[in-house]
Amino acid sequence: MKKLLTIFLTLTLILATFTLTACWGTNSKSFCKIVSQITGEEVTTPSEAPYYITIGSDDSYCEIDTNPLDLDDYSSSLALGYIKDMNKALGLPDYLYNDMIHTSYAQGKQEEIFDNFKVKYYYHPDKGLNVSYYRI
Repeated sequence: MKKLLTIFLTLTLILATFTLTACWGTNSKSFCKIVSQITGEEVTTPSEAPYYITIGSDDSYCEIDTNPLDLDDYSSSLALGYIKDMNKALGLPDYLYNDMIHTSYAQGKQEEIFDNFKVKYYYHPDKGLNVSYYRI
């Protein structure tokens, strides 16, 4: 009986540790908190996101658009910095940003899947680079 209780308590402790780690990890942060971190602006609701950033009302996605007005041959360096910082904040590999900024229009929409996120990105000469982060 004592062995069974010890096993039960051990498993409960392991499960509790795993749950707390998952809840306190970077991936559990809301996109509003991450956007606040990378922009230096307080964002408490999706509607408060800076100009180049859109956050889903259910926090399921975040989109960064380097050219939201679709101006010819324009790409905001500020928005590019947001993309780089978002990748870092989400713990995504460095190669992803490099691939993003070297994507051509002919390559079409690209997609990468990581443990907790799906990332889609595409480039168009008249629309700039558009990156979407999805929770999975």
